[in-house]
Amino acid sequence: MRGGPEGTRLLLVCHASTPATARAAFPHDEPLDGQGLRRAGALAGGLGPGWSGPAAQGHLGGLGHPGAPEVPDGGRSGTAGPHVPDGPDGPVDPPGVRGPAALRAPERRCLQTAEALGLRAGPDPLLADWDHGRWRGMTLAEVEAAEPAELAAWLTDPAAAPHGGESVLDLLGRVSGWLSAVAPGRTVAVTHPAVVRAAVVHALDAPARSFWRVDAAPLTRVALTGRGGRWRLRLPA
Repeated sequence: MRGGPEGTRLLLVCHASTPATARAAFPHDEPLDGQGLRRAGALAGGLGPGWSGPAAQGHLGGLGHPGAPEVPDGGRSGTAGPHVPDGPDGPVDPPGVRGPAALRAPERRCLQTAEALGLRAGPDPLLADWDHGRWRGMTLAEVEAAEPAELAAWLTDPAAAPHGGESVLDLLGRVSGWLSAVAPGRTVAVTHPAVVRAAVVHALDAPARSFWRVDAAPLTRVALTGRGGRWRLRLPA
């Protein structure tokens, strides 16, 4: 099954900007920059109808994936919950049903983004950033100057991993596996642009090469719904 369980609602949020964003660099585990912190803070409580309930106020440390660690204060387990209908502006919960679970990638920039958004999110290693191996910390221009053939292969061959990290195919496989195990109900996940791009490619059942045709800026939000055994991309998020 390519999609999540019937009635699954997933909101993916890219982390806010970091120093590597401005440098067009492959990041280390770095914090947000000042602009990123301000913009994420300004978005707190504003993820959209149905997504800014208890989780956005820091009251829910939820789980959307069985591989995520236990988080205190009532995180949702992987068991199926009640069907969550869509309201006119997005997913809403029936009376007495708490809001969405919250997850994040383990890196500092995702932790800081989640905190700035007001989310008490548990870390999930499968949401980690794309592993760029020895290119971490280098700008794209620096890699092009030092390893032009390797960079060209990376940009054209989805199976290539000249930096010693993950290829596009590796990343797509990891994200596809994570999506297949998302728990029923609603989940907000703060993660990385590459992970969000891979999720869109998976949801659209697009070829791996289309990964390079998807852009995701800081704080981009993408909504996916599990329906009919497939993921559907919901616009706007």
